[in-house]
Amino acid sequence: MEDANHMTAALYDQDTSRILALRFGSRQSISLESLPYVAGDWNPDTHYIDLSGDEPTPRECPAMPVSQDKAEITADGEDFMSLAGLPEPCRVRIGSAEYDVPDGALEWSTVMPAAYKIEVEAFPYLTWEGEVRAVEGDVQTE
Repeated sequence: MEDANHMTAALYDQDTSRILALRFGSRQSISLESLPYVAGDWNPDTHYIDLSGDEPTPRECPAMPVSQDKAEITADGEDFMSLAGLPEPCRVRIGSAEYDVPDGALEWSTVMPAAYKIEVEAFPYLTWEGEVRAVEGDVQTE
């Protein structure tokens, strides 16, 4: 329970602005931490510390403006699914493969039929998730 002598603090990395841990304790013991901190119970999965102003300020991680053009492709190595609006740079995981994408767009195809989970990561954005199914034969379009 927070009171005049106790607090919750988010410890963060000064170089990346990532929240590394939450700590509850006496104000005195938290003031002795080797890492910088801000007061409050800030979720490291949904928040980061904005270091651009005069004071470190917790902020919500923004959503990514990713768009995916197809949810289903033919598993022939020639039918592509495209992701656009990716943060520059970012890391994209499709199934078990990882791609470092420097320029905001990715085209992907496969010859292996399956459903593939897609994850796009780029701090401080929230992770974007999607899926693409690669099917045998021709994909029916309307």
